[in-house]
Amino acid sequence: RGSGYPLATFGLGFRHLLGSLVEAIIFTIPALLVVVAIKWLVIQASDSAAPLIAHPDVAARLAEPDVTRWLIIYTITCFVQELIVRGAIQSGLSLFVTGPRKDLWAIVVAALLFSMPHLHISFLFASLAFLAGLFWGWLYARRPNLLGVPLSHAVVGGFVFFIAGTSL
Repeated sequence: RGSGYPLATFGLGFRHLLGSLVEAIIFTIPALLVVVAIKWLVIQASDSAAPLIAHPDVAARLAEPDVTRWLIIYTITCFVQELIVRGAIQSGLSLFVTGPRKDLWAIVVAALLFSMPHLHISFLFASLAFLAGLFWGWLYARRPNLLGVPLSHAVVGGFVFFIAGTSL
């Protein structure tokens, strides 16, 4: 509020709401396919016998009380992360940085800052979080509203952890 800019500048409000949701749905589907491809590559590289999709019965998996509880917590966390990274950092950098590629720099820096807290898990996980951060930064730059991107984040992360069965 103290910046003098309207809240829509930071992705809050109704501006771009529908477009953000539609694009999140459209672009998240290919992102899930990329996740499966990356898991396949990791399985091949490590000679692991891990299944590509650990829980193919999605409805049964999501009906499990512990999974439901963790997915709710994870979804709330996604909204908080995206509020900070896209709403505050990326939007603020887009206003602060000048030049023809200011939005690109805002996306890259925000993605780097997004990936850093994931380093405690592993460098590989943080690197993949950086790639995801680039994707969500690009998605946010197209339609700056903080509804579609956090939903995409929750769907991709939920798929990674609760369906594909990626272990940390």
